Amino acid sequence: MNSRTLRCAFSTITFSVLFLLYMLLVMQVFNALREVEDFFVEQSRRGTRLISIYESVQSTPGLLARLYLMATAGVALVRRKGAETNEVLRDLLEMARAVQVPLRCIFARYYIVKKTKEVLPDKGE
Repeated sequence: MNSRTLRCAFSTITFSVLFLLYMLLVMQVFNALREVEDFFVEQSRRGTRLISIYESVQSTPGLLARLYLMATAGVALVRRKGAETNEVLRDLLEMARAVQVPLRCIFARYYIVKKTKEVLPDKGE
């Protein structure tokens, strides 16, 4: 084998390992966000309005963190069937459409669509 073949094989193996590590990280983030959603729901039981939580996470620095937190708080709000449900759903769907960098934000878009799909009513409802 020449050195070019070895470099190609090594880069393929490296990419595969990095992709697997990235997928593990994404799954850990999704699990952590489930706990964050539970925390938001618990705070609403203690008297904090979910719309206030939703509005406060909008000032989170960092685009990805803001997207994930808004989706998590928004879905918690929609599940509680607040008066702002339609507005929040529209906001979440607009966020999913607005994601510009496909590779960087593919999992954010997937998370937003997956979470909103869980709370959307079926066609017959």
